[in-house]
Amino acid sequence: MAAVTAELIDAPGVALVSLADGLAPVVDGAAHATRDRAAVIVISDGAADSRLLEPVVKAGAVADGSSAGHWIAHA
Repeated sequence: MAAVTAELIDAPGVALVSLADGLAPVVDGAAHATRDRAAVIVISDGAADSRLLEPVVKAGAVADGSSAGHWIAHA
C-alpha cells in the first residue's frame, strides 16, 4: 500500500512494520517498491535480522529520541 500511495500522490509512502513475525511480508513489499521505483520509507522495530532487507533498501538508520528529527528530514 505504501508503494501505491507513493505512486498516486508523488510523495514517499510510509510502511510501519514489525519484524517479529518474520521478514517475508516486508521483503515482498520492499521488493515491489524497488521494482516499481516507488519512494517508500519503511519504519520497523529493528529486529536483529533486518540486515536481510539490504538487497531491497537504499539506506538504513537507527533512530532514537535525539536523532529522529534528523533522520526524518534525511529521508
